[in-house]
Amino acid sequence: MQPTFLRPMQWPVQRPSRTFRRAVSRPVMSASLRQAFSLIELMIVIVIIAILMSLLLVGVRGAMTATRVATVTVEFKNMEKAVTDFKAKFGADPPSGIVLFEAAAGWSGSTPSAAAVSRSRALIRKMWPDFNFALPHDINGDGDSVDTLTLNGSEALVFFLGGV
Repeated sequence: MQPTFLRPMQWPVQRPSRTFRRAVSRPVMSASLRQAFSLIELMIVIVIIAILMSLLLVGVRGAMTATRVATVTVEFKNMEKAVTDFKAKFGADPPSGIVLFEAAAGWSGSTPSAAAVSRSRALIRKMWPDFNFALPHDINGDGDSVDTLTLNGSEALVFFLGGV
């Protein structure tokens, strides 16, 4: 005798009806028939991209601010070093103002600001002992030696820290 699982079936097997087969074999909407995103899906994608961009911009702005702070800090340290070097070399802080004459006659001190001329002469003599006040000098490089230069504040600082 054959085992029960090998015996042929005794009852008739019914096939599913046509309506049942059609409902099972054909989905409501297949992926191949769909041609575009809906408006809601598109709006969600745009909102997600906008959120990611805003997070990225915050990070970039923070990095740029940190870079600016680091640059200014380095510039201040360089300025402090230059002033310290100047003080070590000449024994005084760089002056905040000076009057320079390109013509030899300007150094005579007969101008209305004789005190400024004598102060400028003393500063130059202290820093550059070999400076000859009797010779004309083209300090600003314009091709003549008749100008009078009055340097105040940052101009004087750049002049003395940068040298002649």
